[in-house]
Amino acid sequence: MSTSPPPPYYSPSPKIEYKSPPPPYVYNSPPPPYYAPAPKVEYKSPPPPYVYSS
Repeated sequence: MSTSPPPPYYSPSPKIEYKSPPPPYVYNSPPPPYYAPAPKVEYKSPPPPYVYSS
């Protein structure tokens, strides 16, 4: 009875992870430079506002 919910919950999880990597992996040329500035901006935005919390 407890084995019914686990199967359906595991199906949608791997499906999303499998759809994300395929596209970016095909364009191995543009993704590298485009992925570097993305995480850099998110890391520089939160620190400033967090430092001036006082």
